[in-house]
Amino acid sequence: MRYLNQKSRVEEMFRKFATVTGAALEEVQEGNGIDPKTLMARCYSGSLSDISDELRSKLRGGRTPSGARCQSPRQPPPHIDPSHRKGELCSMYRCVLCSEGLFFPNEAGAYEAILARAWRLYDLKKTISPQEWIGTDADHEMNAIIALAYSFYPNLIAAFPTLD
Repeated sequence: MRYLNQKSRVEEMFRKFATVTGAALEEVQEGNGIDPKTLMARCYSGSLSDISDELRSKLRGGRTPSGARCQSPRQPPPHIDPSHRKGELCSMYRCVLCSEGLFFPNEAGAYEAILARAWRLYDLKKTISPQEWIGTDADHEMNAIIALAYSFYPNLIAAFPTLD
């Protein structure tokens, strides 16, 4: 049973890799270059379909795939991105835990990005034992996202994963 379970994880990782590389190839072929936030947004959509020009513009304009506007994308706090290299963009996207992240509930695409991040964390949670999950940054982020969802989207809370 362990072998079969491991095989499904490996297959899932290969599917994710194929999604990322496929999206990157399409971006380059279309002359857009490779922008990490755009690639992440395309991968969160669950398909290789292109994202709208409006969303592409917003992503390049400082909004992260987790739905936040970053006040300091090139200088994240050390506890958010401990391996950050000076001058590069933050690559962690744990914006809900970061003092530099700003969330605007009525901004186009914000709800979808926050919801996608919640489900991504939920999927991660299913692959980790409860003992390993509790107290991790991912656990804190998931709790913060659910709190954010209750504040910003109380009528849509049913779309978010449960914390069980």
